[in-house]
Amino acid sequence: MVFKKDGKVYGSIESVVGEHCQKQRYCFNCVLYRRRGTKCCEEYANENPKEVAHLLDFEVIDDTPDIREVVEENSEDAKPKRRTLGASNPTDDMTEYVEKYLEAVKPDPVNHPAHYTSGGIECIDAMQAAFGDEAVKDFCLCNAFKYLWRHRSKNGVEDLKKCRWYLNRLIREMGVTDDE
Repeated sequence: MVFKKDGKVYGSIESVVGEHCQKQRYCFNCVLYRRRGTKCCEEYANENPKEVAHLLDFEVIDDTPDIREVVEENSEDAKPKRRTLGASNPTDDMTEYVEKYLEAVKPDPVNHPAHYTSGGIECIDAMQAAFGDEAVKDFCLCNAFKYLWRHRSKNGVEDLKKCRWYLNRLIREMGVTDDE
């Protein structure tokens, strides 16, 4: 989901809230301040992104792919082939289609763990919006160390892949290219 206002597109609800907060002088005048209850604005926005976008006069653009788009994007042949030998069974075609979809959307515990995604945003992206770039760099370094430390006694190769993910994110945050 992306958001648009005055011709500018925002890739996350955190960036929408950040833009809004920069223009507000005092929180008690803000429409979010009155709506959020005991939660911080970012937390409320993550739980209610469409509502917050509308409250702040942003257009919501739902870019979530449907099943057909996911299969087409992640499959060499999105259209199931009919069998030519013997009687054709449409259930076989549907089974093949569903299997391709399930393969495309299967959970990825290293790159996009389900428990760190809420409302279409990764936890680390929300952290970056809330705490800034330097805090996220430190977080990545510490998490890489943690996964490397425990890989032999806990999740083995999966922890090494998570370590690599955090190191790659740290390198990306530092603005280092493959050429350097």
